[in-house]
Amino acid sequence: MVIQLIIFTVVGLIAGSLMVFDYIKLPALLFGVGHYTVTVELPEAAGLYKTGNVTYRGTEVGRVEDVRLTHTGSRQCCRCSPASISPLISTPRCTASRRSVSNSSR
Repeated sequence: MVIQLIIFTVVGLIAGSLMVFDYIKLPALLFGVGHYTVTVELPEAAGLYKTGNVTYRGTEVGRVEDVRLTHTGSRQCCRCSPASISPLISTPRCTASRRSVSNSSR
């Protein structure tokens, strides 16, 4: 009985650790490890929204963290993962996807 509890505890700790560090990526969410923030200033928001996907050449590289209005247009803060972008790129250019939040049809 004690051996079964020890095995169950070890397997549970391994599974929990894998879930927290590999699937949820908790250190990256809490401390920003492995990510960088890109701030983009545009003349208009054009349908961007918080938690929208950020893509580079069709590959998802991050998420839109914040969209704010400024006097000259809008400012978007995006959280990108450098592992998703090829190291050969000298100046990464990210594009945030625009989708309609509402489900209205005319």
